[in-house]
Amino acid sequence: MKQKWGRPRLQRGRPLLRSLSDQSRSFSGTTRTSWVSTFWELPSPAVTLTVTIDSKHLDQSLPRSMNGDEVDRLTAGFNAMTARLGASIHQIHEFTLHASHELKTPLTVMRMQLETVLRENGSLDPEQSRWIAGQIDEVERLTKIVDSLTLLTKADAGMLRVNFQPVQLGKLVHEAFEDAECLAGSMGITASLGPCEDAVVSGDRHRLRQLLLILFDNAVKHNHPGGRIRTSLRRFPDHAEIRIDNTGTAPKSFETVFNRFERGDNAVGRVDGCGLGLSIARSIAEAHGGGVELKPGTEGEITALVKLPCG
Repeated sequence: MKQKWGRPRLQRGRPLLRSLSDQSRSFSGTTRTSWVSTFWELPSPAVTLTVTIDSKHLDQSLPRSMNGDEVDRLTAGFNAMTARLGASIHQIHEFTLHASHELKTPLTVMRMQLETVLRENGSLDPEQSRWIAGQIDEVERLTKIVDSLTLLTKADAGMLRVNFQPVQLGKLVHEAFEDAECLAGSMGITASLGPCEDAVVSGDRHRLRQLLLILFDNAVKHNHPGGRIRTSLRRFPDHAEIRIDNTGTAPKSFETVFNRFERGDNAVGRVDGCGLGLSIARSIAEAHGGGVELKPGTEGEITALVKLPCG
């Protein structure tokens, strides 16, 4: 008797995978192989949703047949699981935002009090003055971490405000490069600006400048004395590309450098920072419909590549 084609029928009370396995064994040779390939290659909205669902799209659910069979119950369980995950992630976002907000005021007060003591108390000896100055630096570092966590949490929750306006990217690169040149010069690093083609993007000028300064700061910190930084801007038909090359110490993994609190080394050792800069840079780029990557460059250099759609 000729086997009919179609999806295998489930036997009542038998597990889904075992039923599929048993029925697929009823085919032989190339017929079974062909059936399995055909089964998994069928276009399926459920398969597409399962692959594309991530932490930002947990509100999506798989379509159910509502016939009460095993597949329908499995789908219901999957949807309930993603709903619980979505609620948990939302609570994490809320907690981080509230905690960051509550921490800002006491940190500001601490800094003002320390600065007042340092400025108005003339009886401090040099050692006490250095100690207070060190505490001010630590408070400033904590404040930057709190601000960074707030920005990243808003980006994760889709709450990052981006004021889209036409931005002359070439002019912005020139301005950010001037700041980078001063920073590089103080570290004995040579900075050069290559060709900057005209490009206009739709974006938030403040955020894009923040992105560039993060990458320049990273290129300086992870460089070595006597090293160099090269910057260029190219215009393509559909996007603009900013390239920053530096002669520094390559990270252990280019795939993990954008992880939060990931800190690298330079020629001297562990660099200062909290390990959130590149995460913020990527969030800003993605909020503009673009992206940023770090990869090995030519002549042993490290290349930071920013791609932004042209407006």
